[in-house]
This record gives sequence, structure tokens and C-alpha cells, in this order.
Amino acid sequence: NALYDEWARWKGLTVNSLFTLFQLYESEGGCTQQQIADKLQQHKQTVSALLDKMEERGYICRLTRENDRRSKRVTLTEEGRALAGSLRENLSSVEVDVLGNMTPLERAGLVDGSERFLFLLRERYQKEKDRAAAEKSPQNH
Repeated sequence: NALYDEWARWKGLTVNSLFTLFQLYESEGGCTQQQIADKLQQHKQTVSALLDKMEERGYICRLTRENDRRSKRVTLTEEGRALAGSLRENLSSVEVDVLGNMTPLERAGLVDGSERFLFLLRERYQKEKDRAAAEKSPQNH
């Protein structure tokens, strides 16, 4: 993520605003603030401040939902959609170029290693959750 953070800063954005632009670009009809917070794994208040800045820059707009006035739908403006599309295309081009400079064996190793890492990370995370739940259970008190 550090490289994406650096790339985003080079483009005048934060990594969270970059990923938010991408999330909105890929969604049909926009997202709620909560959906963005969940995807970024950030607090809703942090995302609210991020969206305030993005709105000031003209990248997004917030639409009040008819069925729930407290919930707003976040969508890209024309300027935001153009920026997100351009950034997405640029970043994809760089990633494809880098992958093209790797041998098939190296690419396979990257995929296999990443899959294994995520499997082990999920397994460890589940063990931590189970341990924390066991510590909270009344039997242990």
C-alpha cells in the first residue's frame, strides 16, 4: 500500500481518496458513506471528512435518499468520473507493464504467494477473534 500511497500523493490525492474514486467509478448509482467506510476499513467520521474534501474539489456529490433522509448516496461528478477513469487507466497501464516484465514463473509465484499469505492471514485473524471471544465468555471470569 505504501507505493499506492506515494502514487496517489504524486497525483495530488490521498490513497483513501484514490480508492474512493475507484470504488465510486466501479459502482452503479454510487455508494453510501457506510459502504465506503467499510471498503476503506475506516471510521464513518474519517470518511465524512474525506468526502467533504472531495466534494470541495468537485469530484463527488451527495444525494439525499428519498426513503432515508439521514443516508446520503455518494456519486461522482462528471469531473470526478473523468479523473477516476484517467487514474484507473494510468495505474492499470503501469501494473500491466510491470507484470509484463516478469516471467510467467514469477507471475505464478506472485499469485500463489499472495493467495497463501491471505489464507494464513485470515486463519490467524480467525484465531485472534476466537481467542478474544473466549476471553470475554462468562466461563473465563
